[in-house]
Amino acid sequence: MTRWLKLANTVKLRALLRQSQAGTGAYVQAELAKIQAEGSGFLNAGESANVQPGYLVTAGKQNPFWEAYYRTAAGIVTANFTDLRPTEFILSEYQRLNDPRLARLYARTSAGQYRGVVFGAPATSGTTFNRANTSTFLGPRENNNLAGGFLRAPSSRRCS
Repeated sequence: MTRWLKLANTVKLRALLRQSQAGTGAYVQAELAKIQAEGSGFLNAGESANVQPGYLVTAGKQNPFWEAYYRTAAGIVTANFTDLRPTEFILSEYQRLNDPRLARLYARTSAGQYRGVVFGAPATSGTTFNRANTSTFLGPRENNNLAGGFLRAPSSRRCS
């Protein structure tokens, strides 16, 4: 139970670090004081809060997110994966910020560019935003066996 408390505190710390850059210093200090008073601390280097819920690379026993949105136990791409597309907004933000994660998370289109969908656009919006003309998410198979964003492994269990 202590590791779970440390994990929760570590996640809170990450959020507080980001909030500290937004000029909310008093709030951040108060929240840090609460964490210190609670006494569990944070996850240290080499410490994790791993859990193994029993996922296997077997039909019906894989990580449910993986099996629904990436590949089956036989390695076949699911229909949901081929339908998942990033939005134009998120791609433009990655590009504007020159974010190196862009190339690790999304594939370029056949035209060599990153292209997303317009959030909320109807399926009948023509060919501009169809599968052939938009970027796909990269999973490990498409990314030199490196985790691609939210797709790690069919038996993924890591929580830290």
